[in-house]
Amino acid sequence: MTRQKITNKILAIISNELKIESKEIISESTFYSIGADTFDIVEIIIEIEKEFKIIIPDKIALGLNTVTSIINYIDITINKK
Repeated sequence: MTRQKITNKILAIISNELKIESKEIISESTFYSIGADTFDIVEIIIEIEKEFKIIIPDKIALGLNTVTSIINYIDITINKK
């Protein structure tokens, strides 16, 4: 899957969960800077796992603080298969 497709899917998940426009999300955004709380972040991770059919270990999920970090992780994870 291309990085652009991954990015688009992740932005759609985040914007849907937070009820914001995807154009409000920039790659350097942290979840807290775009209005997410801890519950929102858990929901976003769950939706990303479902969408990409992967499991993100809790230790790794705790370090995924920005939109870019999630995109990078998903890109590496699904494209190494």
